Amino acid sequence: MNLAELKSLATKKPATKRLGRGPGSGQGKTAGRGQKGAGARAGWSGRRRYEGGQMPLYRRLPKRGFNNKWRTEYVVVNVSMLSNFDAGSRVDPEVLRGAGIVKNLGDGLKILGNGEIDRALNVFAHHFSLSARQKIEAAGGTCELLPDSPSIVKERNKTFKERTKGTGKDRQKRDAAAVREKKISAWRKEEDKKRASEAKASEGQKKPKKSKGKEKSDKTDTPSVGE
Repeated sequence: MNLAELKSLATKKPATKRLGRGPGSGQGKTAGRGQKGAGARAGWSGRRRYEGGQMPLYRRLPKRGFNNKWRTEYVVVNVSMLSNFDAGSRVDPEVLRGAGIVKNLGDGLKILGNGEIDRALNVFAHHFSLSARQKIEAAGGTCELLPDSPSIVKERNKTFKERTKGTGKDRQKRDAAAVREKKISAWRKEEDKKRASEAKASEGQKKPKKSKGKEKSDKTDTPSVGE
């Protein structure tokens, strides 16, 4: 028996497909690439949604509306689904996930007012609708916003801006404005001085100057008291 005659011999490296070896190799004359075109050339790897140069499908189909990639997607839970908890218990996203009511929290938990509630619960969520808040509070429960809810984060950012109003860019803006005001006031003072000096010079040119020869002739013409 010869090793070449073994058909079920497990080899570590399978035989590579020998392309471009003529029609007798089993891969055909064109080695499985077809005739001509970009796919028959070396270095062509193709790209997604490429249709050979014709208008692709994603450009032929019409587009409608606007998809906001920064949108906030809440997980919605109605008030009627909170009746499974005991009165006085705390209901938050982790409790709802443990009970199997929600799977993924997404960007936050929002409580809506569909249905009725007949027990007092302490509900913690990122957002409450007006009807849900009214029904929970009417049953004797409380509605609390979580620390990372958008409204609380907004207020926190606002207080931080007010607290750091004198630092960073705000301080730089105020300093630049003060320097600008100083330059403007100095320029105005210089302009006022120039105007005052020009006014004095113009007044001096308007006044007539008497010559000394005329003054002497006037003195000689006037007769003395003795004469």
